Amino acid sequence: MSTRTRAATAVFLAATASLAAGCSAGAPTPAAEATASAPAPTTSPSVALPPVTATVPPTTTANPPTGVPSPAPAPPFTADAYVSPVSVATAWMTQWCSSDWRQPRNDNVQRAAALQTSFAAAADLAAGDSEGAYRQMQDMKVSSACDHVTAEVDPEAPAGQNRVFVIVTANRTRMADGRPFQTAPESSTRAVVRQTDGRWLVDVAVDAG
Repeated sequence: MSTRTRAATAVFLAATASLAAGCSAGAPTPAAEATASAPAPTTSPSVALPPVTATVPPTTTANPPTGVPSPAPAPPFTADAYVSPVSVATAWMTQWCSSDWRQPRNDNVQRAAALQTSFAAAADLAAGDSEGAYRQMQDMKVSSACDHVTAEVDPEAPAGQNRVFVIVTANRTRMADGRPFQTAPESSTRAVVRQTDGRWLVDVAVDAG
């Protein structure tokens, strides 16, 4: 499973004094070629906000945002999104990384589910925002969006005709009431599997170590 980017989290905590940002990265463990889903991850990319009592401070020079990325395009997705492990992982990260306090809870996970196996979608939804965290996001009007999304097949991981491991990254900008206050990298390693109809779908996050 992907690990947290501690440096980005430290900057985020210092800037907000009340928000917590999750960021994952990891290297896959060896796995046999298969189209079946792997066991559910112990963690999954999600945003869980602790109770807050202060407003979000202005952006500092130590933590400058890159701007406000465009919102993720709405599904349905074209067939091009499913033609390769890289294309589907890129489309998945673009959807998962974009959230809006005005949308239903875990709306980003629901949108990204169209690019995933059913097992991975269920695992990500189960690890998504709690009702309490969602209410806090609404109270603070917190949204996020990503740009500079990239994906590549992990050259050090086992690969087969129907199963590969993809490292997908992005820059995620968080906003409070439309004002950007933090930009930090996101990274996740995902199994990606080919279905019998030829489509590639993102599977569960890969355990680290």
